[in-house]
Amino acid sequence: MEYETDFVRGFGRKIVNIIEPENDAGNGERLILFGSTFKQDIDKLTIEQAILKKQKLLITVSSYFKAGPWRSVASPPRTEEFSAALDAFRSRSSGAFILFSRIDGIDLPQDTCRVMLIDGAPSGASLLDQYLFSQLKLSNMYSTKMASRITQFLGRINRGRSDYGSFILFGRDINNWINTERNVALLPPLIRKQVIFGQSLQNDVAKKGPVELAALMDQVISRDSGWLNFYRDTVDGLEVSDKALARVKEREAQLAESVLAECKFMTRLWEGDVEGARTALLDILDMTAIADAKLAGWYSMWLGMTYESENDLETAVAHYKKARLRLSSWLNVPFRSKTDIQIKEDGAKSTMQREILAINRHGPQALGDFVAKLRAQSNVLSNSEKSSRQHEEALRVYGELLGFSASRPDNESGSGPDVIWKDDETKDCIAFELKTKKSDPAEYSKDEIGQAHNHMQWLKDECSEYTVGGLLIVGPSGICRKEASPSVDLFLVEISTLTSRLKKWSARIDDNRGNTAMERWGELSEISDLFEW
Repeated sequence: MEYETDFVRGFGRKIVNIIEPENDAGNGERLILFGSTFKQDIDKLTIEQAILKKQKLLITVSSYFKAGPWRSVASPPRTEEFSAALDAFRSRSSGAFILFSRIDGIDLPQDTCRVMLIDGAPSGASLLDQYLFSQLKLSNMYSTKMASRITQFLGRINRGRSDYGSFILFGRDINNWINTERNVALLPPLIRKQVIFGQSLQNDVAKKGPVELAALMDQVISRDSGWLNFYRDTVDGLEVSDKALARVKEREAQLAESVLAECKFMTRLWEGDVEGARTALLDILDMTAIADAKLAGWYSMWLGMTYESENDLETAVAHYKKARLRLSSWLNVPFRSKTDIQIKEDGAKSTMQREILAINRHGPQALGDFVAKLRAQSNVLSNSEKSSRQHEEALRVYGELLGFSASRPDNESGSGPDVIWKDDETKDCIAFELKTKKSDPAEYSKDEIGQAHNHMQWLKDECSEYTVGGLLIVGPSGICRKEASPSVDLFLVEISTLTSRLKKWSARIDDNRGNTAMERWGELSEISDLFEW
């Protein structure tokens, strides 16, 4: 475990003095290949057949359903037969063995097995794990667990410094995960290098057929001098970028503090101290959102539960609404208070209009608190001393305050734009890519514009049911290099222009605080339904 987050979640302790014995377990030589880059006419069965002509093969799958395509080669043994079947495979010189949903406690070192085919990412060990990862997309929490499980997978046939072997990874889930740099940064140092080494071979490997791929693995296992020299001369010089390592280290340090609060919450709840449990999460909620907004949404679920348990449904719904905005509109919790229902009956037409009129119903003080929150976010965004993550979170929160489903896809899954606001009723979407840390005047490069075009494709793929007007690149004024070729879907919005609009909007709302209830209602209803806003 390279980072302490999962340790703290498991034991409720943050250890200052860490003991790290010298140990070469798992530090063997590996060739890691990725099925996502193979030619389209090559499938896992043809590669498996080519491998089995010379080598025995360990195949890991995440479920009995996933084991189906391998029935012509092997089937997972029944529980009562597992140990005997595994021992028999250890002693054989050929054949295949299927390992189902086992990530630890099984070793096939040295000549007991040299080739492993991983068919799909390791799945959650419990229904709760699967719900959090598959349905709620708690990707950052998932990533540390995934890193540990992949490390364990790669250690099944590779146990020490003198060991060596070949691995092939099939499945969109595991290939997508391991092709994201910040995920690779979570792996142990040597495995990071080996992953990048394998990725650097991809252009050549992608052109090979099953026979050639099997021959490449034979080179590793036969200790071919050409392979050994190439591996030794190349692998040590590889590493993920300093930026990716720093970003992951910063995120995991913050999340370790959040996880301590999780443990405190559960302890207080167990002891019957509901107020103490709430305080533990409320103290770190905003800081958690900067590192992982979805995890903060999960905490909002817990907070809503504590208020509901004490029959404070109005406050519970407020937290449940925040949880739905941060996690999923399919989250099955109460999310409409009596005020929300009344607002809809009174004719509120749009998401933003309903949100503002609901706040207004609680009086001018609530409206003032709302304006203060809006201004706080626009002030963070305009503050050049703040980090890029703080800028992203401020813009996300501003959209969330207006009632939109606001997320940070790049932070949450490693792909997509920095911030998205979605209106789940009208199916409209606005996306932002933040370049707020660039020098002023700025120069927007071909790589940056290419990244923006990739984001537009991501939006088409992932938000196909929404109307996306384009991508707003938020940064300083400047020039775009001629070779960059931006499309008509990309727009540069200067930071000062955006923050000016955000502050002007909050000022329009604040102007109504001194009015009577009827006047506030009429004015806020009108301005919040104007198309320009």
